[in-house]
Amino acid sequence: MKSHIVLVAILSSTFGCVTDTPTTPDGLTPEFAVAGSSGCYTVSGTIQQTGMTGSFTGTISGDVVGTVTTQTQVTASQGSVNLGTGQQTWQITGGIIEPLIGSTVRLELRTMSVFAQLPLVQLNNSADIIEGAAMGSLTYHGTLDVSSVPFTPTVEYQGVICL
Repeated sequence: MKSHIVLVAILSSTFGCVTDTPTTPDGLTPEFAVAGSSGCYTVSGTIQQTGMTGSFTGTISGDVVGTVTTQTQVTASQGSVNLGTGQQTWQITGGIIEPLIGSTVRLELRTMSVFAQLPLVQLNNSADIIEGAAMGSLTYHGTLDVSSVPFTPTVEYQGVICL
């Protein structure tokens, strides 16, 4: 019994003295420079558009700057929730991803609109890049104001774009 206790004590002190073990989570938190050196960029910002149901144009700002067009269609409805699909096109004129400036990025959308508190419709969308970059995935959260025509959706986007 004593030999087992001594063995555990020796192993504990040996493994407990490793000095290169991270003591804070800082080494696990990606920073922009780390993400950029891998060819992937963490991005966030705002998309503001105007238009009629299913067809919108506007601007994108934040880490990606330019113009945006969106086409959507409802594919299912249940109560006050509409689910849909769509396409979005970004004409990039500026931002933090210099190789994308001057290019066009196309995204495939999955949309969810909640009509519980009209005239504001809650938007919770996601998108995958299908052209213009190697890959990327984004989420969008915001509102669509249907109190006047043309409608004015404003969403915050965030995600990752890889070259």
